[in-house]
Amino acid sequence: MWEGRRGARLVAAADGFAVCEQTCDEQRASWVGPGYRDRYVLNLPRVGGFLVRNDGREHFLDPTVGNFEWPGQELHVSHPLGPCRPATLISLPEEVGAGELADRVASTVPRSGSFEVRHWALVAACRRGADAFEVAERVWALLESLPGRQDRARVPGVRPSTASAHRRLVAQAMAVLSEGDFLLGLGAVAGRVGCSPAHLSRVFRRGTGRSLTAYRNELRVRAVLQDLADGAPSLRALAATYGFADQAHLSRVARASWGLPPSRVRELFSA
Repeated sequence: MWEGRRGARLVAAADGFAVCEQTCDEQRASWVGPGYRDRYVLNLPRVGGFLVRNDGREHFLDPTVGNFEWPGQELHVSHPLGPCRPATLISLPEEVGAGELADRVASTVPRSGSFEVRHWALVAACRRGADAFEVAERVWALLESLPGRQDRARVPGVRPSTASAHRRLVAQAMAVLSEGDFLLGLGAVAGRVGCSPAHLSRVFRRGTGRSLTAYRNELRVRAVLQDLADGAPSLRALAATYGFADQAHLSRVARASWGLPPSRVRELFSA
C-alpha cells in the first residue's frame, strides 16, 4: 500500500488501518501541486512544519496541528523550513474516513496533549511489534480523541484583507518557532516576522485562541514526547535541551499538557 510512496515506511497494519512513518526531501518554499490523495489519511507532522492549502485556505501544519485528507482532495504544499522531518500517516478504511469521521472532523485537526500521548503510544507499540489487535485498538482510541469541528467566527470589525494578513503573520510566527530554537526571545521572533512583540502577541492570541507562550510550550513538550518514545533516559537532560528552567519546570508544563507526569508517560511507552 505504502511502498510506492517516496520516503514512506509501513510500520503496522490492522483491520484496514495502515500506520506509516514518512519523510520528504521536498524543500521548495514556493507552492507545489496540486497533489491528490487516493485514500483517507490522517497526517500528523512530528517535527518542524509546512504550509498546506486546501478548502480554499492556507494552514501551517506542525506538531500541534494535523491534517485530515480524503480521496480526490486537491492539496498544495510549501516547505518554508526546508525538507519535512518525519510524520505519522494513518490510512483509514473508506467506511471510517467517509463515515462518521468525515462528518465530525475538519480538514485541519488541533492536537491536544492527551491526543499526542495516544499518538506516541501508538508509534511506540508499532515499533515494538505489537500485534494487529493492539494496533487496531490504539488507532481507534486515537480517532475517538480527535476534536470535532471548531469553525471560528470572523472577528467583528476586522476587514477580510486584514484578517488574511493576520493569518499570514500567525503562520510566519509558527514557522519561526517550529524551527526548534527554543532559546529565541519574543523580541527575536517578532523581529523575524517584521512586527512588534505586542502586535504579534495580540494577533497570535486572536487568531489561535492561545498565547505565544502556550504554543511554544506545546512545541517543547511535543519534542520531549518524541524523545521519550525514542527511549531518552534523562528528564533532566531533556529539560536542558528544550530550554526549561529545570526538570521540575518540564514536569509541570508536560503534566498540564498530557494529564500525566513525564515519568508515567515513559513507563507507558516502555510497557
